[in-house]
Amino acid sequence: MAGWPLPAAGRQWRSFADGRGAAAAFHTPSGIALDRHGNLYVADTGNHAIRKVTPHGEVSTLAGNGTPGFADGTGRQARFNGPMGVAVGADDRVYVADTWNDRIRVIGPDGQVSTLAGGDRPGWVDGAGAQARFDTPTDLALAPDGSLWVADLQNNALRSVTPDGKVTTRVGGGDGERVLWGPMTLAVTHDGVAYVGERSSGRVVQVSPHGHVVAVAGNETHRFARPAGLALAPDGSLLLADADATACITCSGN
Repeated sequence: MAGWPLPAAGRQWRSFADGRGAAAAFHTPSGIALDRHGNLYVADTGNHAIRKVTPHGEVSTLAGNGTPGFADGTGRQARFNGPMGVAVGADDRVYVADTWNDRIRVIGPDGQVSTLAGGDRPGWVDGAGAQARFDTPTDLALAPDGSLWVADLQNNALRSVTPDGKVTTRVGGGDGERVLWGPMTLAVTHDGVAYVGERSSGRVVQVSPHGHVVAVAGNETHRFARPAGLALAPDGSLLLADADATACITCSGN
């Protein structure tokens, strides 16, 4: 993206302030995503807000105002509760894993926040819009077919959401043998393969488009402390942020 790397943004203490570079402040930022213009979007978890950072380091608040809650609306009228994941589509719509509200939200280019899927309590239910249920969604990524994949932590499931809000379970959930162990973060390739960092097992697993799951990193003797972020590098390898180990690790995706 043009203009990267960014100038440093954010102070060395937790707060909530817009501004340029060190004049800005965040509180426990989690997921990040780039748009096609080079802007960085941040799930500012502790401030219950979605922030935007331009290539020049100018930080603004896209939605939320620092107060936890649940409300659709425009910009700071909207409310989130501990959002952890964020993704941006080619149409500049910003998708949010609203973690403690157990919902998937979407922010339009005009700043209007709406609820794409999820209801007023946690659960595991496929369906359309508010009929669906999630339990602690922590990360999301856009797939090549335009669907949104969601790491549904407490349901031990990988879910998908269509652009019109229909939710299905791709892998995991309460039926049958458990195949995912606390999916926390994910990345999706151009051909629809998902990589999932598991909080409970300390592994990174590969999920094929047909739902076949295989571990690609981490095992019983060599586990990651807390796989908190995944990203795909141009050469096909995975970059892993191992939060509790304060490390960034490169994994082969082959």
